[in-house]
Amino acid sequence: IRIEMLLISKKELLFICTNSQHESEKNKTTDSGIGLINIKKRLDLLFKDAYSLHIEQNDKEYKVKLKIPVYEN
Repeated sequence: IRIEMLLISKKELLFICTNSQHESEKNKTTDSGIGLINIKKRLDLLFKDAYSLHIEQNDKEYKVKLKIPVYEN
């Protein structure tokens, strides 16, 4: 697992998580599962349209990219 967090501006944080794909998972789709549905609902509640979530999959790995706003206290 590789995890990266980048402050891409004073107002945006980019989180990237890359994980190798196990042989038994290669034929599954990236947008299935209750966990992803719940995550998307929570992001919608917290950030409305101010975030982006991209899930990529190839033969070797999964990659999730999440960009969220940074708020000052």
